[in-house]
Amino acid sequence: MRYQRIGVAAVLGLVLFSCEKTPTTPTPPPAGAPVPPPGGPPPPPVIVRLEITAPRSIAPGESVQLTARAIKGDGSAEDITSQAQWSTSNSQLQVSQTGLATAVERGESTVYARFQSREASAHVFAVPAGTFKLVGQITEVGFPVDGVSVEVTEGTGEGLAVTTSSGGTFVLYGVAGHVRLHAKKRGYFNKIEQTEVVEHTRLNFEMVPERPRTFPDLSGTYSLTLTATGCQGFPEPAHSRTYTATIEQSGSALTVRLEGADFIVTGGRGDNFPGVIDLNDRITFALGGSSSFYYYYYSYLTNDPDIAERLSPSTALVISGRVEIDRAGSSIRGRLRGGFFIVNVPMLPQIPLRTSASCFSSSHGFELRRR
Repeated sequence: MRYQRIGVAAVLGLVLFSCEKTPTTPTPPPAGAPVPPPGGPPPPPVIVRLEITAPRSIAPGESVQLTARAIKGDGSAEDITSQAQWSTSNSQLQVSQTGLATAVERGESTVYARFQSREASAHVFAVPAGTFKLVGQITEVGFPVDGVSVEVTEGTGEGLAVTTSSGGTFVLYGVAGHVRLHAKKRGYFNKIEQTEVVEHTRLNFEMVPERPRTFPDLSGTYSLTLTATGCQGFPEPAHSRTYTATIEQSGSALTVRLEGADFIVTGGRGDNFPGVIDLNDRITFALGGSSSFYYYYYSYLTNDPDIAERLSPSTALVISGRVEIDRAGSSIRGRLRGGFFIVNVPMLPQIPLRTSASCFSSSHGFELRRR
């Protein structure tokens, strides 16, 4: 009987102990964290971004191993170099599927690593160690001069030579220290420029014609008609616009000032654009302030456009591009290479503007007819 009482007491003690123990409440997951399925393991952390580790420059002929890491939502990182898909933007730099980058020739390239739905990029220069990129634009009265030979005659990179593009731009890869440039083009005085290159550097300068020039007198009052071409779906009222235009001329430099519409003028721009007459009496107008076609796509986003006409309290027409005309006859007629944009302007004339319609072409109509 004594052993029976002891056994009953032990059982009662276990029962009382079990009843008094409070069940543990599970800690709720943090806000936004994946919720594990009932009875299953928690889901793996989500990749939020990729990171590439790459040098700023690689010498031509050399190779460097790049690495890519996947950064996850819990803060951890995984090396996915061998799993990523690697590519580059051009042939100056090649990269293998293991992330080994090889500089093929002087230049620059963007390296891309893609993994699952994420992508990362890094900009890499292909230049000799300790050297840099020297870029610039050569102009005459502010307009680009193409076909100019630019050669490094002194400093690291001596002997390198390039010719300016249609936008007057030259790029030299692999220069450093005190650099002397010699620029020349038939019809212009040779130009010597010097600069110190201790980092990637920009150097712009002007060329001067060899002989005094006489220019056709283009000053006066005109009707300017701008016509969008090949613009399906573009609002009909904005397809063709006619303004009163006054050309002011100072030697080879032209300024076209517009009237006859509700222009949005910001920082002195919005109702005028510049032009120039070159050695061959070719006339160039730049609506947007740059010779680069793609610049016109972005210029109205970050700068005050050269032509901005208010169409309604909330919308405006922006016209941007480049016009080249061989010679002026009874009218100054050419093709505008650029774009027509309908932009939303909630707080006029605040910039940047937001586009709701656009039309790009290399043959928009442009005609200045003298009155």
